[in-house]
Amino acid sequence: MKNVRKNTIWSIAEFSVIVFIHFFVMRYIVMRLGVSALGIWAVLISAVQIVRLFDPGAAAGVGRFLSLADTADDMLRVEKILATMFYATVPLYLILSIVFYIPLKYMLGFAMHGDALIQGRALLVFVISSYIAQVVAGTYASALTGLHLGSWKSKISIVGVVLQALLFIALIRKYGLFGLALAQIANYLFVIMASISALKIKIGVSPDKLLRWDWPTFQSVMSFGIGIQFSEMVRVGFEMSIRFIMARFGGVEQVGYYEIAYKIASQARVLAYSVGLPLVPAMTALSVKSKSHLIAFYRIIYARFSFFALLSALGIILVSPLMGLLMLGRIEPVFLFFSILTACGTASYITAIPSGLIAISLGTLRYNITSALVALVSMIVLGFALGNFFSADGVAIAVVLSSLLAALVTILWNSRRLELPDFPDWKSDLQLGYLLDSIRNWKARGSVRAINND
Repeated sequence: MKNVRKNTIWSIAEFSVIVFIHFFVMRYIVMRLGVSALGIWAVLISAVQIVRLFDPGAAAGVGRFLSLADTADDMLRVEKILATMFYATVPLYLILSIVFYIPLKYMLGFAMHGDALIQGRALLVFVISSYIAQVVAGTYASALTGLHLGSWKSKISIVGVVLQALLFIALIRKYGLFGLALAQIANYLFVIMASISALKIKIGVSPDKLLRWDWPTFQSVMSFGIGIQFSEMVRVGFEMSIRFIMARFGGVEQVGYYEIAYKIASQARVLAYSVGLPLVPAMTALSVKSKSHLIAFYRIIYARFSFFALLSALGIILVSPLMGLLMLGRIEPVFLFFSILTACGTASYITAIPSGLIAISLGTLRYNITSALVALVSMIVLGFALGNFFSADGVAIAVVLSSLLAALVTILWNSRRLELPDFPDWKSDLQLGYLLDSIRNWKARGSVRAINND
């Protein structure tokens, strides 16, 4: 639990730095290149993620396997799993990107036209390269989380994103969105090299053994990972459908406004998920030792995440006028409308996070997959139906309804399968008093250290 607290604190620090820099970059793009440029970038990012739809999932579930191997103190097993991650990402994504380059180039014509389409197609190869580097970097960074080294992962991510911001500032004036792609590639390459170095320093992994091929390990990891990857593939399809359907019915400028609102609201979701990820190895270990302790741990997490979801939705709605002024230089009614809707969608997603994570830790993925499918299918059906009648506003409403349906499926069906509570109990499980005592103790320890240093 000490490790969990440390990793959680660093996850929050990582989130804070990344959010600040992310919105600085978005603001810089809007001021230098315009809202339409942000819309073009959002469509491109969504388009290249189609490559992930054909990933067989060999690297998706490595966190659980790494945690089990680490609990058993099996270094050989750890190295075999890490090697599986390399073969499951690098060769595969290179091949998929080459195969899908031409189809993606023509697919952009569905959502963009004129100068936007010309610029998007010129950027495509750079965005694909950035995406490949992002997938590989994310895979190795997640290995640190699976081995209870989430704090190291966060430190590396912080340095990488600062490097990206500095390069972006230096490159955007001359190269525009090309400069953003180059800055991202540099960030991801740094994360890959730093993560491998951390694995060597902290765990004792030999970098040359990361190329060791072991078919039984590859097979066992893939058999579990394919379920997680399928959920991820469907989620990518959900995200992609939002941008494409909105661009279809509202144009790239509306996508730009929605992208800003969506990104602002999604930061709470990113924070919650970042905090939740280090909990998966802990829940995996608890599932081996004591199911009663696992359920008690889950009840606390569920209560706190649901409470945070409510506070997040209220906070996002209240600060949306200020964020509109900061990001757009004015209060735009359509932006405020999008902000309210995305806040509600984010709250439903955050509430469902604990249920999805405990299912992963126990290796039960059926309802996580069902939830993702519900989100995608309902988004496509409702998005086209409401978009046809209400343009971009209708598409935004469809996103909220789809997110709510998916969250209900995740929570209620996993609760039935895993014998978990359907609803959070804030009165008994929130334990705000314990949180306040922990904060006071942390401050007291800091004061004692300051006195000793003096």
